[in-house]
Amino acid sequence: MNRILVAACLGTVIIALAPSVQAQSSPDFIFSSYQCDPVSCVNELPPTVEGQVTASFNGQCTGGAIGGIEGFAKSQVGITPTGESAPCSKPYIPHVSFEVHRSQELNDFCEVYSLDTVTENADVLDAFRNLVFHREISSSCDGGVSPVERIGTQPC
Repeated sequence: MNRILVAACLGTVIIALAPSVQAQSSPDFIFSSYQCDPVSCVNELPPTVEGQVTASFNGQCTGGAIGGIEGFAKSQVGITPTGESAPCSKPYIPHVSFEVHRSQELNDFCEVYSLDTVTENADVLDAFRNLVFHREISSSCDGGVSPVERIGTQPC
């Protein structure tokens, strides 16, 4: 009899507490704002034997994991790492860009949240716009960073 009363009492306490537990939605980790320079988030030169292009990114994140993300992309041809002129034997197109993607993810409690990721691209294309060299890295508003990915060989 005592066991029945204890079980009934415990059941009443659990039922009484249940309404006070409210489901909390998972925070989104998205950009509240961002800007690129140039504004289009893309920069490139026409085919050239020597030159470089740059672009920058600055974004403010929501969700509290990180405050924001800053990035700087540079692509160059015909210039040594020390900045000296070394023109290529044929023309190439230096190209940089930033791309923002939003995805839907699940947290540890299977709740859906939105996640923004920015990808920085630095490319060298040949005069016919075929990819010769590609470098990219991605950062997300939840603090995640992908390893640098390289494809091809940087010419001259």
